[in-house]
Amino acid sequence: MRLTDSGEEATLIFAELLVILRDRGWLRLDEGELTIESGLAIYVPPHSLHQLKAESDVELLWIAWRAM
Repeated sequence: MRLTDSGEEATLIFAELLVILRDRGWLRLDEGELTIESGLAIYVPPHSLHQLKAESDVELLWIAWRAM
């Protein structure tokens, strides 16, 4: 998720895979909220509103690709 120049939310055209390697936090995905922790893998579909917030320094693997 990102903000446009007008301050509105916009989505990305890319699919994403987040693999949480260390620590904890939460992920807002569209209208839901999910607690994240080490060992969790999360698929984020293209055009999804999402925001990741860490309780401390989260280490993660982020993979993004353009879904055709």
